[in-house]
Amino acid sequence: MNTRSLAGYLRLLPLPTLLCGVLLTSLVACGPSAKELALRAENERRAEAARVEAFRRAEEERAAAEAARQAKLAARRKAEGNADEAARTGKNEQALDAYTALLRESEGDAAEDQRLREKLIAFVVKAKLRPAVPEEARRHAVRAQVLIKTQQNAGFAPAAVELAQATALAPWWADAYYNLGLAQEGAADFGGAMRSLKLCLLAEPDSPNAVAIQNKIYELEVAKEQADKLNAMNGTWRNSATGNTYEVSMRGKDFEARSNYGYVLIGVKTLNSIEGTITVPSSTPWQGTDCRTPQYTVPMTAQITEDGKSITVRYMLNNYEAQYMKASGSCVSVTLAGSNPDSYTIVH
Repeated sequence: MNTRSLAGYLRLLPLPTLLCGVLLTSLVACGPSAKELALRAENERRAEAARVEAFRRAEEERAAAEAARQAKLAARRKAEGNADEAARTGKNEQALDAYTALLRESEGDAAEDQRLREKLIAFVVKAKLRPAVPEEARRHAVRAQVLIKTQQNAGFAPAAVELAQATALAPWWADAYYNLGLAQEGAADFGGAMRSLKLCLLAEPDSPNAVAIQNKIYELEVAKEQADKLNAMNGTWRNSATGNTYEVSMRGKDFEARSNYGYVLIGVKTLNSIEGTITVPSSTPWQGTDCRTPQYTVPMTAQITEDGKSITVRYMLNNYEAQYMKASGSCVSVTLAGSNPDSYTIVH
């Protein structure tokens, strides 16, 4: 199109198109109109107003929740003060009921539960009370005995739940705490077992079995330390040389590790050693062929460092030879050529 015909064409366009065309021939993009800018500004204003409103509502909800918490805390403090006054003035039944009610309301707050439980037990012992055990508490205790008797090891965890209910209904009951501690030990809740046995001693300080119970608490300390070490092993480990990851899980002393490349280690931990098997996955080490080594499982031993952060695995690595068509890479056979000791280390 020549200059003359272009001028004629431009005269035929409406003014906005003409202006935009002129700007485009100058390599400058046409911007939004004033209406579009106003609409954009309005949308941004509304969005900001919505954000401000959402923040305001969140703050109101937070303030309301905090006010409710403070009100509940004040009510609990008042109720505990009334219980303390009843205990001080010899109104033992009133004090016992008040402390028990406060303890039930502390559900979910472990620290508050422990504080109130110890306070209630100390009050009962000091006042030389012998409160009757509620029938519902006895019911839970009997159910726990049946669960352990009929389900043996599998019954410890549900029995602990039943006995926890019993100690909630009769928080001064020394025998219930003792049995709860034994059930928790059977369920591998060693921390909970220690806590329950300590409450048992607090509830019955003159028990003829006090020394034996205290010795059991010392035993549970060791069991908890060992269990904590086992639990610390759970999680993701990695091969220190290749970076391949392993997901390690401990169930009691049963060890299992599965790598992202298909290696599977299964064994039993004794002190700082593990004995078991390693499964080596199939692989294709011969490039340009379709020959694969078979998956195999062989004995494995492993050594854990004292800090529990490193495991060295030792096993016999199989070596294979392959025969294949050189022209096509088609596999003819894969045979075992021997084995040699191998090892690698995974770190946590």
